[in-house]
Amino acid sequence: MKKVLFGLMAAILISTGCGSKKSSGELLQIDLAAKDFASGQVEIADEIESVEYIPLELTDESLIANILDIAVTDEYIFVYSTRQDGVLQFDRKGHFLRRIAKTGNGPGETGQIISFTVDEENRLFCVSEYFSTSFYSFYGEFIKKITSLHPYSYQLSVGPNVMAELGRMYVPLNVPGMFSLGIFNWATDDTIALRPTIGNMNLMSLEETSLKGWIYNGSMDGWFCYSEGTDTVWNVNAKTISPAFLVNNGYSASEEKEMRSSKTGNASVDGTYSVFNIFETPRSYFAKCFQSSNESKFFLYRLDKQTGALSREASDIDAMELFEYNRALTGIGIRNETDGGLPVWPFFSYPAKKLMIQVNTAVEIEYLKEKDPKLKEHPVLQKITEESNPLVTIYHLR
Repeated sequence: MKKVLFGLMAAILISTGCGSKKSSGELLQIDLAAKDFASGQVEIADEIESVEYIPLELTDESLIANILDIAVTDEYIFVYSTRQDGVLQFDRKGHFLRRIAKTGNGPGETGQIISFTVDEENRLFCVSEYFSTSFYSFYGEFIKKITSLHPYSYQLSVGPNVMAELGRMYVPLNVPGMFSLGIFNWATDDTIALRPTIGNMNLMSLEETSLKGWIYNGSMDGWFCYSEGTDTVWNVNAKTISPAFLVNNGYSASEEKEMRSSKTGNASVDGTYSVFNIFETPRSYFAKCFQSSNESKFFLYRLDKQTGALSREASDIDAMELFEYNRALTGIGIRNETDGGLPVWPFFSYPAKKLMIQVNTAVEIEYLKEKDPKLKEHPVLQKITEESNPLVTIYHLR
């Protein structure tokens, strides 16, 4: 298969498929260790045109606890939950439709789901397991299962029949078939682009280096991908893998070496700032970060694309308390000045569609109501009780 010939193709792909990394002076940077900021508040209200609320229907078959993954199309919402077998499918009004990719060994059944993605143009729902991908129609019909021979952590659709793959975490980069980022065409079995390594590879050998803690979110033409311990957020689309912007954690060379070592876990460096999530709007780059010495306190960063101005705001919400109610920590967000609703922090952003998707669990919403009694007056949040299913919020951007 063309996709597994990494050893023979690497030198060609580095020079022709990925594009060269721009110098740091040409890339915007979110400096997590900065001392001075343009503002002590992170603004987003002027980028939001309207807010759409979608309570997910609660039935015996659609009971949801924590959401592990979600995808939203023009017609449907797909949810992978800790309390359900398989993936739940709802319509865009929140009505429960069916379960897809149930657990089992038969055709169309799955073992351990690690991620899913949607090929909207082909109307395919794609479920990734380790070394295999199952494809379903938007009506839940199982179509096919493809086996892969190389290790990845996540798969993301970047176009019709084209999948971006993020390399397996915690595996030494010298293991046969390992890579950092790749773009593959499922229809033709071609490798479109490949990035064998990312980060400073002069620190230590490939045998000692591994990928840690992938973070990804939608970009204007694909997906942003960032691995903890590196300094670059990569943009992966249907054609290329290229650097998008920089993140300065303030790591020394020895600290970065410790972070990226294949002999260590996903531990952060004490006292430094670690990225928890990133997202993009047409005007800005955003990052949610925590200080490793105080994981209860989160910081929100905004980088203006046009001016390069960097703002930072500390969240008032205790992250360790909130983690009990929603592992995505969407309650730690930017003040909602659009309609006085929940703090704004998207699970996924789709800036090309001018959409941001946020998910809040019912118990998280109840917790936030107690912290901010004004939320009890919001017409949508009034109807949410601890027994409700999660609320999906869609922010339509200008």
